[in-house]
Amino acid sequence: MPDFRTISGEDVQDGHVPPRDDQTGHTIKDVAWYIDQHTSEDWHVDKAGFRQPAKVKRICLLVRLVHESGTTVECLPIDPWGHHPGQKMYRAHRIVASGDHDELPAVVTPRSDLRQFTNETRFGHLPLPESLSEQTRTDPHTVLKFHDRDHVADIDQTIHENGGKHGRGYTVKDEKEAEICLLLVAQWLTSVYNAQETFGSLVAMPQELAD
Repeated sequence: MPDFRTISGEDVQDGHVPPRDDQTGHTIKDVAWYIDQHTSEDWHVDKAGFRQPAKVKRICLLVRLVHESGTTVECLPIDPWGHHPGQKMYRAHRIVASGDHDELPAVVTPRSDLRQFTNETRFGHLPLPESLSEQTRTDPHTVLKFHDRDHVADIDQTIHENGGKHGRGYTVKDEKEAEICLLLVAQWLTSVYNAQETFGSLVAMPQELAD
């Protein structure tokens, strides 16, 4: 896990500092710091915001992470029901990853409840449990489920056409759980790209020697 890095940008005045230990509220700048703190320097937060329509208590998170390879991981607000004409309702999240890998593009969900790694305070679950991070890097399928994106879209369309009573699936409801899932996907992809770079350098050596 990288050391603390200050986020720079026009929307972050005079740099940015981590939240206080006793801080219970949060802003989108705090979320951006939190995500940046738990991803490698190959990633940057391209977009971040909250979505909370009027008269809805739940806050949903919008985050777009971009890797230097062009791979993206997004946390997208979604209404699993989608039956509210004239008003967008956000009650859950979808984690969507796209890039040059056999598993991608995909909608990603946690294989088990990640709320056990959070608590009532905003930043109380920092850092991510090392065992969970290591497990994700070495064997992601024990922690994450990868769903074919076209298949998910087909299921959504079928439910929409038939007026399904249980709403759309492949979502993560809890905001903190969605953040952890987003980070786990990014950390797994970091290990994938690091392994590719290592393998690529080893493969290139014989050719370099031949030249």
